[in-house]
Amino acid sequence: MKLHIDAIACAVIAAVLSMAWMEPDSWVTRLAPLAFLSVSVLLFKLKICTVSLFFSVFAFAWWGAYAFMLAQLNLQPDADQSRQPQYIQVQVTSIATQRGDTIRFTGRWQVLGQESQQRILVTWFRSSGSTLPVPQVGETWWLQARMRPISARANQGGFDYQSYLVRNKIWLTASVSRGERLHVAQRVSYRQYLYNRLQPLRASADSPAGLHYLDIVLGLTLGERHWLSAERRQLLVTTGVAHVMAISGLHVSLVFAVSWWLAKVVLVLLWRGDSWLLRLRWRQVSRQPDLRVGAIMVALVCAGLYAAMSGFAVSTVRALVLLTLVALVRLFGRRLSMAQILLRCIAVVLVVDPLAWLDAGFWLSVCAVAAIFFSQWWQPTQQENRRPTSVLARTTQLWRLEIVLTVLIAPLMILYFHGISLIAPLTNLLVIPVFAVLILPMSFIALGLLALPHAVFNHVAVWLLTQLDPVLHTVFTFLASASNWPQAWFSTTDVRWALLGIMLWMVGNWQQSRQTQWLMVSLLVAGLPFITLPQQEQFTVHVLDVGQGSAIVIQRGNKALLYDAGPGFIHGSHLADDVILPFLRFRRLQPEWLVISHEHLDHTGAAAALQQRFPALKTLRSRFAFDATSDWGWQPEAFPEHITRHSQPCSWGQNWLWQGVQIRALAPLPGPSFGPNNDSCVLQLSYAGQVVLLTGDIQRHTELRMVGRYAHKLRANVMVIPHHGSQTSSQIDFIAAVQPDIAVVSRGFMNQFRMPHEDVLERYQSRQIPLYDTGRDGQVSLSWEEARWWRGEKEGRWRVRSYYQFWRNRWYARRLPEWQR
Repeated sequence: MKLHIDAIACAVIAAVLSMAWMEPDSWVTRLAPLAFLSVSVLLFKLKICTVSLFFSVFAFAWWGAYAFMLAQLNLQPDADQSRQPQYIQVQVTSIATQRGDTIRFTGRWQVLGQESQQRILVTWFRSSGSTLPVPQVGETWWLQARMRPISARANQGGFDYQSYLVRNKIWLTASVSRGERLHVAQRVSYRQYLYNRLQPLRASADSPAGLHYLDIVLGLTLGERHWLSAERRQLLVTTGVAHVMAISGLHVSLVFAVSWWLAKVVLVLLWRGDSWLLRLRWRQVSRQPDLRVGAIMVALVCAGLYAAMSGFAVSTVRALVLLTLVALVRLFGRRLSMAQILLRCIAVVLVVDPLAWLDAGFWLSVCAVAAIFFSQWWQPTQQENRRPTSVLARTTQLWRLEIVLTVLIAPLMILYFHGISLIAPLTNLLVIPVFAVLILPMSFIALGLLALPHAVFNHVAVWLLTQLDPVLHTVFTFLASASNWPQAWFSTTDVRWALLGIMLWMVGNWQQSRQTQWLMVSLLVAGLPFITLPQQEQFTVHVLDVGQGSAIVIQRGNKALLYDAGPGFIHGSHLADDVILPFLRFRRLQPEWLVISHEHLDHTGAAAALQQRFPALKTLRSRFAFDATSDWGWQPEAFPEHITRHSQPCSWGQNWLWQGVQIRALAPLPGPSFGPNNDSCVLQLSYAGQVVLLTGDIQRHTELRMVGRYAHKLRANVMVIPHHGSQTSSQIDFIAAVQPDIAVVSRGFMNQFRMPHEDVLERYQSRQIPLYDTGRDGQVSLSWEEARWWRGEKEGRWRVRSYYQFWRNRWYARRLPEWQR
């Protein structure tokens, strides 16, 4: 019977995970279960019952997963929903995050009085003088908003935000311009109440004497991480303790273990103290009963309350399911291996939450537990029954376990975080006990006291949090110093490094002779250059997806030239930390040049951040500077001092050689200014006989002037089309002069300017020029490849890869078709 249950669990897991590769409209997806059922019937006739059961359960679970996927896709917004402002009512369901004048929260929305269970992500850009309160959980707000389907910037190295939204069943976003609160929550959510109590205690610019580590307490108790800064997040990842600083399965397990131990002690003391009353009347209970049931039930209740406090985060649900299964096995006396318990736990989690596999935490948790099981099984047989007796022996065993976890989970760390924390075994060994014994209990007690209405309890809670702040400061001081150790973080995107480490670990633990081990090590060392040497691309143009803006990376080996720095926003944020820097880290590129085409915010957003991050970066900007006091707004005048301090002007006729690439500036042309767009710095890049034309935001005037000045010299193999495809650009004469083989447009998905314009698209289509679109395809990378004789090629070729077609071709990661224009 155990084997049958395990077969069912394996079938369910395989079917749910197959959802990632399902195609909604594919006939193969619909007919595949019939094939599995046929195989099941054939195996059943051959009396191979277990395998037959697997295929039959897999077929029905496949249908269930397919139906669930279609149900999720049916939550997509209708095509008749326009981006025009409309009035909706939203019931707030999450704690609102506020950064500057921007407020973001999720809720359930209704239109024209019709209620909907669909979740919506609301972003509200308020004016700095707004007196409206911050939305609270349970409140109902009337909002004037522009609706749009979910989308995210799709680039290598960046966070897959669209998959995150799908995982949280959010298919619609709204940008709010004004709003009004309709109904106040009848009962304040306990999570919102505790959040409101913690917020005044937090250190800020207005209150520098506040607590500086409440972001960690908030993450440990309520599971909210929006107070956590980007620098602190990166520090936690670099030192390998990110799982400790927020609610995870580790904390649920600690709560369960401590609660079980305390409940067992209390129950034993109560029985010994009060059992004499029972013995006088009931002799049958004179013997001490088995108190395990009560202790386990109390522990499960405490773990459930902790999971509820975190809003039933995915990590806590996984841990709660695992603990429940372990408790049931313990109570009913079933003899199951830990591997069987883990297998059934994964099956139950995927049935309860079929999209859990979209979480990185799901895979990290499962692989961590599996790695522990594997390492214990892999140990030599003569050491299986040895138990450490001294403190040193126990510490050594934990140290070995941490090293095994670091090695075996390395592929996932590279996949999700683009590197490996080499100091994770040490930091976890030192930090986890502090959190388990001191930080986590004090945080729980403090928030429990804050929830009580009496002022005395509140004073005690604030005192506990005040005492906790220096402890966390000490921990983070240690982590900051550890992150500066040599090779604390090994940055790589090549999973082969991790696989090599796993192979070396297996060699070290392989139960063979010393001669065999040395032979295997020698073979690995000999094959190391072939395994680990990355393939350097000769010449690649990466047009990044930065929304309505421009950011282009020219890659030559491991060096880069940046053309434009993406958009900036009114509240001061930009895309350096979210898009450009992660992409450079992912590709392991060192930028040497930054060229800003012109001084518009959608092209200059991250320029200052990039210059600060790379002090040796050479910068070139258009020779026309912005003058806010003039009527025209732009004047051909000298650069302001704050620009010339770090930049050089760009003008036609400039010519230089960079990494074997000939770069020539074609514009801005001499003469009067025709506006900021027409003053863009246009670059012509030549490599191996191939020409790439980067046009900025030039429009009709500059295009025609360039045709008259350069004529056939404008010919290019690849062109990033001007001004995001606006109607005032890409004139017929200009396209005829350039004659591009491939064209790319950089623009935002469903942008308010409706770019690229239909007339522009028609001009390229009529000439049969392939047009790639970052708003539709995500990041577009064009690589020049020399001719390869083994492929039968006589000439080189351009290889075009886009994010949604090459790197992330899954139903849950694609952008929806754009609504009606």
